[in-house]
Amino acid sequence: WRIEIKSHPELAEVGGFRGGDSPIRPVYGKLDEKYGGYYTQDEMREIIRYAAVRNIEMIPEIDLPGHSRTIATLHPEIRCRFTPDTTLTAGYDDRSAWCVAREENYALLEDILGEICDLFPSEYVHVGGDEVDMSQWKRCPDCQALMVREGMDDPHRLEDRFMERMSAILRSHGKRTAVWNEAVRTGNLSRDTRV
Repeated sequence: WRIEIKSHPELAEVGGFRGGDSPIRPVYGKLDEKYGGYYTQDEMREIIRYAAVRNIEMIPEIDLPGHSRTIATLHPEIRCRFTPDTTLTAGYDDRSAWCVAREENYALLEDILGEICDLFPSEYVHVGGDEVDMSQWKRCPDCQALMVREGMDDPHRLEDRFMERMSAILRSHGKRTAVWNEAVRTGNLSRDTRV
């Protein structure tokens, strides 16, 4: 996690580092060495100003609903409810997608995206949508119940629903949504979404 979120300081203060005594798993073989860092909001404002003077627009990305191992390590309640098989991950819980059926997750996302919207002047906020491990949603009783309740037959529809919620949050802050191409597999995103 590379940027300070004042309403949830643990995201950057803990999640901005890996390895050593950090609860975030290291990558690239740096097992014993703690490394990383993050930008404070003041530092990011300075970078945004620096870029703007050079006619560069900074568009933030918070990659959702996958690529979320760091926040899921710090807030395991965002994950789908099932016992993961940790045989191949050395006992590590590798679930990396948000549970789209848990309503309380959207309050945390509102906090995070609200601060990102306030910080960045860009018209767009990129919310990812790529490389989501939908097998987690297939094993989650909450996600499966939501699919039944809403007549969905494909877990990609859960991602559509999630992206609709992200777009609503962003619109409430005067922003528009950008996503990766994988998020438009079903063609159900609003027409003002940028890919």
